Amino acid sequence: MDECRENIESLREEIARLRKTVDEREHQLVTFFDITTRVLESDDVVEQLNLVAEGITRARLFRRAIISLFDEDYSRVDVGYSGLEPEEIIEHRRKPSLPQEVWEEILSERYKIGESFFVSHNTELNARIGGIKSTLDEANFADGWHPSDMLFVPLRSSRGNLLGVISVDDPFDGTFPSHENLRLTELFAREASEIIERGDLTRKFFGMQQYLTQLIESSSDIIVSSDADGKIVLFNSGAERILGYSAEEVEGRPISILYEDGDEARKVRQLLRENDGKIESLEVSARAKNGEVIPISMSASLLFDEKGNVIGTQGISKDLRPFKALQRNIEELQRKETIRLVAVTLSHHINNYLQSMLICGQNVEEILQDKKVDFTDKSARNSVEKYLAELKLNGMRISRLTNILSNPPEKLAIDEYLDGIKMLQLPNDMAVKIESHEHEFCTIDGVCPRILIADDEETIREGIAEFMRAHGFIVETAKDGAEAIKLIEKNYDKYLAIISDIKMPHANGYEVFRKAKELRPKLVVILMTAFGYDENHALVKASQEGLKAKLFKEKPFDMNNVLRVLRETLAEK
Repeated sequence: MDECRENIESLREEIARLRKTVDEREHQLVTFFDITTRVLESDDVVEQLNLVAEGITRARLFRRAIISLFDEDYSRVDVGYSGLEPEEIIEHRRKPSLPQEVWEEILSERYKIGESFFVSHNTELNARIGGIKSTLDEANFADGWHPSDMLFVPLRSSRGNLLGVISVDDPFDGTFPSHENLRLTELFAREASEIIERGDLTRKFFGMQQYLTQLIESSSDIIVSSDADGKIVLFNSGAERILGYSAEEVEGRPISILYEDGDEARKVRQLLRENDGKIESLEVSARAKNGEVIPISMSASLLFDEKGNVIGTQGISKDLRPFKALQRNIEELQRKETIRLVAVTLSHHINNYLQSMLICGQNVEEILQDKKVDFTDKSARNSVEKYLAELKLNGMRISRLTNILSNPPEKLAIDEYLDGIKMLQLPNDMAVKIESHEHEFCTIDGVCPRILIADDEETIREGIAEFMRAHGFIVETAKDGAEAIKLIEKNYDKYLAIISDIKMPHANGYEVFRKAKELRPKLVVILMTAFGYDENHALVKASQEGLKAKLFKEKPFDMNNVLRVLRETLAEK
C-alpha cells in the first residue's frame, strides 16, 4: 500500500510537470511561427527587430529583450525593444555604446553557454556593463537567476561575422541559462540574424544584380529556380546544405529529381496551373542525394516574360524536420498526459469503491462478533445481506469502470478533480444508491459523544456513520462541504470530532477544517481523500495552521484507525 501511495504521488507530480511542459512548448511554437510570418511580411528593419524581440517575450522566455545592430566599430545602428517601459527605452538610447574591448570580453569563451554568453551579477564585468536595472527583486527568481544577471545572444551572418547582439533578462522560469532552455531563444537569434543580413544586403546591393545572388545564398532555406524546360538554373547554399547536392551536380538537370517521386513533381505542377501560377506553404516530400525523404514547406510561382509566356519557376522551401520533431515531442507528451488522465480516474474511483467495500466488510464483522446477535432476527439478516450486496455492487462498479475506460464513448467529458488535476467524467449510471438504517448500542464510558461525518459518496458516508453508531457514537452526516459548514456553525460546541472528505461539492474539506478552527480551535478534524497526492496540499496546510488535525492521507483506510483516534480524543477529554 505504501509503495502504491508513493507511485501515485510520483504520478501526480509527473502529470503537473508534463502538462506545464506541453502548454509552454505549444505556446512557444505557435509564437515562433506567428512572429516569423509577420517578420517576413515587413520590409522595415527596426519593425522586424521589434517583432523578434516581441517574440522572445511573448513566448515567455524572458520578460525583456533588446536587439542591437552594430557597425564595424561595435556602435549601435538600429535597436529593437520588447518588455521595456518607455522611460527605460529612452534611458537605453541615451547610454553610449559599450567599447569594442568590452564586447569582446563579453563574447569570450569564459562566459559562453551554448551559442550564448552569460555574465553573472557578481562579476566585475557585470558592473562595467551597467545596463537597465530590473524592476523585479530576487524573490521572483527562486531557481538561481539574479535580477542583475545578464545574457547575450550574438547575431552572426552566414559567414560568422558579428552583426549585433540580443540582450535579455528576467527569465520567466527564473532559472540559470542552460543548453536546453536557451534553444528557442537562440532560434529567434538565428531568425533575427537572417533578417539583419538580408536587410544589410538590401542596403548595400539594392538595384544591383549581385544583391539577388547574395540574398539567395545567405538564406538558410532551399531556393531553387528552373527554366521553361524544367531544368535547374539556380540552386542556393541552403539547398546544398539540406539536400546534399552541390549546385554543379544539379544545374541543367530536371527539377523533378529533387522530389520524392514523380507523383510529387506532377502534383506541384498541377497545383501551379490550377492556382494562377502560385502555391504557398504546401507540404511536399523532397529526396536528398543520400536518399533521405525530407518534409518541406514550399512556396513557388511560375515566371512569365512580358508577353505572358512561362519562362520558368522559382520556389523557396523550409526544412520541416525540426518542427516535425518538436510536433512529435508534443504529441508524445499529450499521449502520456492521456495515460495519466486515465490513471487519475482509476485511482479516484477504484479507491472510493474499495473504501466502501472495506467499510461494508468491517460492519459485517461487527455484526458477526456480537455474541448476542440472533440470525433468525430479520433485521440482523437484512443488515448482513445489505452489506454483502454492497460488496458485490462495488465489484460490479469496478468492472464497469474498467470496461468504460477500455472502450470509452466518443464524447467522454473531463472533470476538474483538484486544481490543476483532471479526470474523466463517468456516465451517470455508475451511481448506485444504498439504503441504510441506524443502530443504537452501548456508549463509551457512559458518554454518548457526537460526531459529524461529511462525504459526497453516500455509501462511504453512511457506512462510516453506521460503524460509529455501532460503537456508541451519536452521528450526524453531511452530503457536501456546504452542508457540513452549516452543521458546524449550528452545533460546533456539541461535536467531539468531525470526519470530512477533502474533495466535495460546494465546499472542500479544507474549508470545512477552517470553519471548525475558526469556531472551536481544539475541535478534532479527520481529513480523508480518495487520492494520495493533494495538489493544494490541503493536508499539509491543515496540519501547519495550528489545529491538532488527525489525517488519513487516502482511501481506503482502516476504520479501526478512525475509531482509535476518537477513543484517544475521548480519553483526553
